Amino acid sequence: MSDFLDENLCKELREKINSTDIFRKDEKYMKYFNLTCAVMDRLDSTVRYLNNHSEFPSDEEDFMTFLMFSCIVTDSIKLLTKRIKKDNDFTQTSDLDNAFFRNVCIHNNFILENGTYPTDDKFFEYFRSLTFAHPFETSRASFLKASEVQYSPHVMVSGLYNASHQIVDGVGVNVYSNIRSESIQIVFSFDLIKKYVISKYLAIKLIIDWVNRIIENKENEWKKI
Repeated sequence: MSDFLDENLCKELREKINSTDIFRKDEKYMKYFNLTCAVMDRLDSTVRYLNNHSEFPSDEEDFMTFLMFSCIVTDSIKLLTKRIKKDNDFTQTSDLDNAFFRNVCIHNNFILENGTYPTDDKFFEYFRSLTFAHPFETSRASFLKASEVQYSPHVMVSGLYNASHQIVDGVGVNVYSNIRSESIQIVFSFDLIKKYVISKYLAIKLIIDWVNRIIENKENEWKKI
C-alpha cells in the first residue's frame, strides 16, 4: 500500500534548494531560505508521523493528534506559498475551491452572506478550532450566525450518523451554541480530511517548479557574462 503522503516530494525540494547558493547568497531570494528550511524540517517528521498513522483513528486522542499534524502540513505549505506568491510570478491553485467539504457545508447550512459556501480552507480552520484549537469559544467563522458562539464538548469517531445514512469512517464534533437550544453534530468521512491534506501537500510540486525556474534563469544570466 502506498504512503498517505509522498515523502520524496519533500526530499526533492530539499535537494533542489541545497543544490545552489542562490537561496543563501542572492539578496532577492535569501528571505525565503530560512522559512523554506523550517518548513522542510517540520515536514520531514510530520509526514513520517502521518504516514504511520493514516488509518482510521481508534479514539478521540488519535484523531486530534492526526489533525494537529495535518495542520502543520497545511499551514506550513500555505504560509510558504503565500510568501513566495507575494513577490514572484507563482502559479497557485485558487483558495476559493470547495471540492472536499462543500457537501458538509450544504448539509449543515453553512452559507456566506453572498450565498456561496465556505472554502475548504475556511471550513478546515473552523473544524480545527472546534476539535482542539478553540473548543470552548469559536465565533470567528464568517458563516456562523450573527453573535453566535459555538462550543465543542467532545470529538467523535466511528459509527457516526448524518441525517440520511451511517458514515462508516465518520469523524466529527458535537457542538453547543449560545443561540441554539439543541446541540448539533458535524459529521463527515475521515477520508475527506485525508484527501484535503493530500491536495495541500501536493503544492510542494509548485514550489519545486518555482525553485527550478529560479535556478534555470540564474544559470542563463551567468552564461551571458
